Amino acid sequence: MQTESAKVVGRRTAWITIGQGVHTGSQILMATFLARWMTNTDWSKMAYLMSIYFAMLVVANLGLHHGMPYFISHLDPHGQRRVVLRSMTALLLTGSAVSAVLYIAAGPLTQQWDGLAGLVVLIGIVIAVELPSTICAMALVAMERSLLSAMWEGSMGVITLLAVLGLFTHEGGLRSACIGLLLAGIIRSVTALIALLWATRPHPDNKARLQESPTIPRIRDQIKFALPLGATIIVSVLNRSLDKWLVAALYPQRLGEYAIAAQELPIINILPVAGGAAIAVSLVHHLARGEHPVALQVWIEQSIRLTYVLVPAVALLIICSPEIIDLMFGRQYRSGAPILVIFTVILLHRVAEYGVVLRAAGRTRDLLVASLVLLVSNAIAATTLVLLFGPIGAAIGTFVANIVAWLWVLRRVAEVLQSTIYDVFPWKQWTQQIIIGFVSLLACLSIEALVNLETVGSLIIKTSVICLIFALSKPQVRRLFTPVS
Repeated sequence: MQTESAKVVGRRTAWITIGQGVHTGSQILMATFLARWMTNTDWSKMAYLMSIYFAMLVVANLGLHHGMPYFISHLDPHGQRRVVLRSMTALLLTGSAVSAVLYIAAGPLTQQWDGLAGLVVLIGIVIAVELPSTICAMALVAMERSLLSAMWEGSMGVITLLAVLGLFTHEGGLRSACIGLLLAGIIRSVTALIALLWATRPHPDNKARLQESPTIPRIRDQIKFALPLGATIIVSVLNRSLDKWLVAALYPQRLGEYAIAAQELPIINILPVAGGAAIAVSLVHHLARGEHPVALQVWIEQSIRLTYVLVPAVALLIICSPEIIDLMFGRQYRSGAPILVIFTVILLHRVAEYGVVLRAAGRTRDLLVASLVLLVSNAIAATTLVLLFGPIGAAIGTFVANIVAWLWVLRRVAEVLQSTIYDVFPWKQWTQQIIIGFVSLLACLSIEALVNLETVGSLIIKTSVICLIFALSKPQVRRLFTPVS
């Protein structure tokens, strides 16, 4: 029975990951093609509009999607339908309020941009239309419809990609791309409503459990439950957007270049999250029983394993950053490579998902405080350095803020595991891997100085050199090349 349950959980996780992966991949492809097809000025404007779109979409959600498993998993189909319809209605009203705010603030938000106020208003309408659909994927998972959730989320990512690129290539201009977002938003909400109504239809084969209580949760109860989680997400979104808004305000013509480079590649962030999920149950078990040394051992062993995977991956991205920008966005944005390097260096400390320890100990408040520490540090450092050094100063400020927040979180993790900051992180293995990465960088720079290669050739050579050096650093590999005495 236990094995069967594990298989079910694994299958559910796989479907969710696939759906999210397709959706994220579609977003990356959309940005890639728009950056290549638009002028630098238009792409800068589009990047600004997209930063408003993504930030406000998350903020206006209020974290309601996180409450879906808690509020509807125990209800019968009728109760589930009432909750999701009520939630979608509430989000439609919230989205309308956000749209009204953007209508009023369109002028001040676009002082640096000619003719962009109307498109900010259009983005507000997109948010109002699309917002009700944001609960769909999580609600379907709570109804034990993981496959349907993955299919819906993945297909909506593809539809958004096709709608935006299709209208842009047909008519051209920023307005057509925004109308594509509006069309995709309408399709998302309509299909979300259809999927949720279908999943909650009265049917004898419906797997939803019977209602345990006649009380259907009120929308204010949902909001009360979701707000702490939503607040953490909102602060995280502000953290991700702050540097871009600073560049948009002070260096609007360079925002396109900055937006391309100032991003953390999603695949790197997936690794620690997956690693944290793998040890979450074990940490909860050991911490509940007061077995702090055992919990520390589980934590540090997983961190070491992730270090040996993530640091070489980050080293590869850092060394190959010019080639990555060339291939994805075009050589005209290669000047943004140093910014991409800075944001990739930030990933070096993410060899673990630190929040899993705090959640296992029930210290969720510390997660919000950590986000606030990052936000305040980011606001001070990025604002100061962008004024001194331009767009690259914003990236450096973000890096400094992440280091401050990281050390703060490490201290909290050490408190939970009843240890020290020196014992809760694999400093030795981490430093060794970074040194090997630095050696790889020197080797690649030497090859570049001797051989003039095109983008693809350079990427192949660099990747081969990095993989070889990291492989030779492993004792089991070195033994293969050691003669037997």
